[in-house]
Amino acid sequence: MEKKVVAVVGPQSSGIAHVVSHVVNELHVPLLSFAATDPALASAQYPYFVRAARGDDSSQMAAVADIVTYYGWREVTVIYVDNDYGRGGVDALGDALEAQRAKVNGSSTLRLDTLRVFDQGEQLLQKVMLANFTGVTGGVRFSADGRSLADPAYEVLNVGGTGVRRVGYWSNHSHLSVAAPTPLRIKTNSSQQQQEQRLYSVIWPGETTSPPRGWVFPNNGRPLRIGVPYRTTQKQFVSKDSGPDGASGYCIDVFKAAVALLPYPVPVSFILFGDGVKNPSYSDLVNKVANNVFDAAVGDVSIVTNRTRVVDFTQPYVESGLVIVSPVKEKSSNAWAFLKPFTLGMWAVTGAFFLFVGAVVWILEHRFNPEFRGSPREQLVTIFWFSFSTMFFAHRENTVSSLGRFVLIIWLFVVLIINSSYTASLTSILTVQQLSTGIQGLDGLLASADPIGYQLGPRNGGVAAIVDELPYVDLFLSTNCQFKTAFQRDSPLAVDLSTAILTLSENGDLQRIHDKWLNPGQCDSSQGGDVAADRLNLSSFWGLFLISGVACFIALVIFFTRILCQYGKYNQGDDEGGTPPEDCPVRRPERLRSIRDLITFVDMKEEEAKRAIKRKSSDDRRDRSIASSAGASSFSASTV
Repeated sequence: MEKKVVAVVGPQSSGIAHVVSHVVNELHVPLLSFAATDPALASAQYPYFVRAARGDDSSQMAAVADIVTYYGWREVTVIYVDNDYGRGGVDALGDALEAQRAKVNGSSTLRLDTLRVFDQGEQLLQKVMLANFTGVTGGVRFSADGRSLADPAYEVLNVGGTGVRRVGYWSNHSHLSVAAPTPLRIKTNSSQQQQEQRLYSVIWPGETTSPPRGWVFPNNGRPLRIGVPYRTTQKQFVSKDSGPDGASGYCIDVFKAAVALLPYPVPVSFILFGDGVKNPSYSDLVNKVANNVFDAAVGDVSIVTNRTRVVDFTQPYVESGLVIVSPVKEKSSNAWAFLKPFTLGMWAVTGAFFLFVGAVVWILEHRFNPEFRGSPREQLVTIFWFSFSTMFFAHRENTVSSLGRFVLIIWLFVVLIINSSYTASLTSILTVQQLSTGIQGLDGLLASADPIGYQLGPRNGGVAAIVDELPYVDLFLSTNCQFKTAFQRDSPLAVDLSTAILTLSENGDLQRIHDKWLNPGQCDSSQGGDVAADRLNLSSFWGLFLISGVACFIALVIFFTRILCQYGKYNQGDDEGGTPPEDCPVRRPERLRSIRDLITFVDMKEEEAKRAIKRKSSDDRRDRSIASSAGASSFSASTV
């Protein structure tokens, strides 16, 4: 450096690289290291340090962690050199294994006054960053931040005796692969490549290609001490057994099936917890697991907050949650059962539409059909009779107008749908068993003075309802689901058994075990629930009523438009100043301009209205002819 050094290549270790990096930072001299792998050297604290090595400790140990995970190991023992390089590598390996849910088991004096700053150091550093070529070990290209080689890759070697054999490659894009990482493969979908991870066969010690079974118990062959609750009720979950295991039940079968799926042998010994007189305390059982009295607990152990603080739980294999069970009573039919198919709103709207459609048909038929005419009392009776007789398609009046038939056809279709729905709902109400209970929920239960039981039915405690967890309630209902297995904190078995339980759920074995012990078919489902038919409300029929209402509106618009046109013709000429005969009172201007005259015209029969219009037209032509003749005579007299 005293002789105008412009770049430094080396050193061979990360420890020396830390020291030299401080010097080159002050001199602005790039430092290229082909051996320093400490990740800390890539920080902004060392801007002139360039790592030319194939990755740092983090990427190297990430490759090692992937190999450990590939073979399903949970703990590894590391042999390393006790120096800066070795200690840094072990720290990086520990971090990488923790992310995979595994773990590790276990200088010369420089005269600074003679040194000077290299002016072109930054330009040289930029040139180094742009390097992109293929070397002996592969492509050489630096990452975007310029601190490390981009896309580090390693060979995975199988060491056997005095020789080595390459069984694959690892890169931070493709991870484990039998194909060498290339720029083309690096640009492909990395997630797809991770799903295709594989290595060539590895020859393990003993000249075998079968991978070691991995994690085994460091208990010198001592079986796991499994605490089992000695239940006196609901023995289908877990209970004492005279067999070699000493316990049986749904939870025991699930645990044994999950253990059989583990990639390593797990010897177990079931130990009953409780006196057999009453059900034991599950919190005490969990505390014994936390205090290392038991290695694990198997049974209907629910996950609650205070238990998760002291032990780890596996994947749940039964649904859970608090539910209320109350006795139901059969409801007897009453005299007003025929009103139940429809809600009050449905009845009101249906009745209103019957009257509305009857009134619309009367308006449309009144001028054409003599059956819809008569005294006001007779016409009112006709409207009511016709409206409600359409409910049974028993109306005796015939419709003769096109608009009346159009409205009636659509309304009869609506009535057909309403009748069919009413009949089906009423049949269901009268024939299906109706069950009811006085308990409508937890709030209603708390507000009542009825006794509440816990794991005691009405036959034992005379209670109005039982509040208990869902699996116990399912078992209770099947004969007259979130349960788990607890392990000590940080136990590797908790993760492996969770995976095994998921496998049991996927292949159907979990459901088979559930049906064996907790078969819901033992209880007739037709006797245990409320099967009351739902009442039909307006939301199910508003579309039909809308169609009928629109049809009535269109028919009325067409009808009154035609009436107004006829009335206009009937009233034509009155504003021209003509004097109508005194013997025609219906043509008096003051009456024709009144609402009463319009109503009178609307009340006319169609034939009478046409004759009146025709007669009025003839009278108007005769009046105009007389007026023209009189005008001509006056003109002649004046001329003479």
